[in-house]
Amino acid sequence: MKMNERQNQLLVFLVSRGKSVSVDEIASELNCSEKTVRNDCKVVADHVKSFNLRLIRRRGVGVYLEGPDSAIQALKDEVTHYSPAATETADNIRRLSIIRQLLLRNKETTLQELAENFYISKTLVRNDINSMEEWLHAFNLKLVRKPKVGVKAEGSEKDKRSALSRLTGMLIHAAEEEKNSVNRIFAQYEIAFVKHGLKQLEQKLHYAFTDQALDNLIMHVLISVKRVKAGSKITVSHDEETRIKRTKEFPAVEVFLQDIEKALSVKLPEAEKIYITIRVLGTKIFYHTNHQEEEGKGLARFDVEVLGFSSLLIQEVSEITEMDFSSDRHLLPGLAGHLQTTFHRMSYSLPLSNPMAEDIKKMYRTMFEMIYYALPVVEQKMKTSLPEEEIAYLTLHFQASLERLKKKSARNLRVLVVCSMGIGMSQLIVTKLERKFHSIEIAGTAPASDALREIKEKKPDLVISTVPFSCKEASVIVVSPLMTEEEENEIEHFLQNERGLQKKSSYPILKKLLQEELISIHPDLSKEADIIKNMVKLAEAKGFVKPGYKDSALIRENQSSTAIGGGIAIPHGSPDHVFESVIGMTLFQQPILWGKEQVQIVLLLAVDRENRNLLKELFKEISDMTENPSFIQKLAMQTSGKHVYSLL
Repeated sequence: MKMNERQNQLLVFLVSRGKSVSVDEIASELNCSEKTVRNDCKVVADHVKSFNLRLIRRRGVGVYLEGPDSAIQALKDEVTHYSPAATETADNIRRLSIIRQLLLRNKETTLQELAENFYISKTLVRNDINSMEEWLHAFNLKLVRKPKVGVKAEGSEKDKRSALSRLTGMLIHAAEEEKNSVNRIFAQYEIAFVKHGLKQLEQKLHYAFTDQALDNLIMHVLISVKRVKAGSKITVSHDEETRIKRTKEFPAVEVFLQDIEKALSVKLPEAEKIYITIRVLGTKIFYHTNHQEEEGKGLARFDVEVLGFSSLLIQEVSEITEMDFSSDRHLLPGLAGHLQTTFHRMSYSLPLSNPMAEDIKKMYRTMFEMIYYALPVVEQKMKTSLPEEEIAYLTLHFQASLERLKKKSARNLRVLVVCSMGIGMSQLIVTKLERKFHSIEIAGTAPASDALREIKEKKPDLVISTVPFSCKEASVIVVSPLMTEEEENEIEHFLQNERGLQKKSSYPILKKLLQEELISIHPDLSKEADIIKNMVKLAEAKGFVKPGYKDSALIRENQSSTAIGGGIAIPHGSPDHVFESVIGMTLFQQPILWGKEQVQIVLLLAVDRENRNLLKELFKEISDMTENPSFIQKLAMQTSGKHVYSLL
């Protein structure tokens, strides 16, 4: 029998002590109950038999290992290579599992019940529950404790479903062995049946769910079944019901759920079918594309509001960057495909998340800020606002479009891109490959679940994938979703094609807009808000900005830190509050904390709408500066505005 984390720790403890240890001492060391220790000793005893050893338990003596010295040494050699680094992961899995059990029950659960279920002490159960309380608050849920009765999670059924779904996903990805725990809630045949039904649903809807979205939908459906069987009911408004029943997805979902009802012996209420349809509408989808096909077709599948928002955003970003993004036939359907599900999720208050938002901002800061700058006009006209996480996703789409517009033409090596993270990410990878490597032809894109089938069908020479897998038909290079420079070098090496990168070394736009009287040298300030207020005060006194600029800059900073890495922050307010486009600068000899970044140079960017065409080159210059740490250090050490200006 394979030992778990705690049992491995028990064995390490016994070997390291080299003598008998009491059960009480082991329980204290492993932070579990004596009953758990006794159960674990049985598993450990089986394990050490293969070393010709015996695990002895004697009353009044304790637990110890018995056998030849050579066998003891062999066991020591094995446990020397064992690392307890996974303990934190195991503890986290246990905490998540305890909270999941509370959410699955509609009545109180005693600490004793939980202690017995997880083979730990009541004190540790109490600590685990307390540590997860803030996490539950994010889902509008709270834990209610009743003396001598137990603890219960309280909140709306919708919020419980959202928390359960997030928990289940976290558990599946936390550790491979946790799948056994998931299977204790959902039988393997249930998971397989729902997955098969969802794959059929994809065919009816003429699009595919991303791999992660498919896993999430399986969990949502099975959670719904379990909650209905437990007597819980979800409610939806009459308006929601009316809207959902008008969608093309509802009748397809209804047929899918009829099969689920028969197979899992459950009768789902109408509201439950509405709720699951909402989840389908808010799920990320993946279009199987052949890069030679006309991707601009099929826009009729998108809502008018989505197409209007996407088209207006393309227009605004094009004006700011002076690049005709509308000429890229792939951008509009790509944006609309992403925003279609985003708008559905926002409409039904489903959570929005982007685990790579910070990485995207750092890698594509110029594009991110230009979209952030363009959005207020679009949002005001369309009466829809997007959170930062979604702006990061839009950044991927526009960056991919930018790469396409700059790409080289000669291609002959066929490459299939495998990505499980949706349209935007796969398109970004594709266009980066096409621009950087002249001798390739993109054979297509595919989610990981369809990779082997797509390889057999399209016969690529090379597969570039964000997930590892083995393949005999073609070479596979695994890359991270945002594709690092090292990974690009690996691809270059494979293609036997080298390219050089040129970097700009001057900052003409920055120098043009920077006003010497707006340069602050080493002020005694350290808080972001105080620094912004001081810089705006100088600009307002000189008549460059309007009184409302300060508040707009502070609001922007609160929405998302403007630290861009490399020791620079770029706070900025609304262009509607700018009289004349200028840049202010504050220098610090010692780095200060700005958000999560160390910063020595703060640039206040006050650019009006008439000069927004300067933003593209301005952001490029600032981005280049972040990659020149020696220059930033030299700039931060200047003692006058005149010296700063001359250095640029």
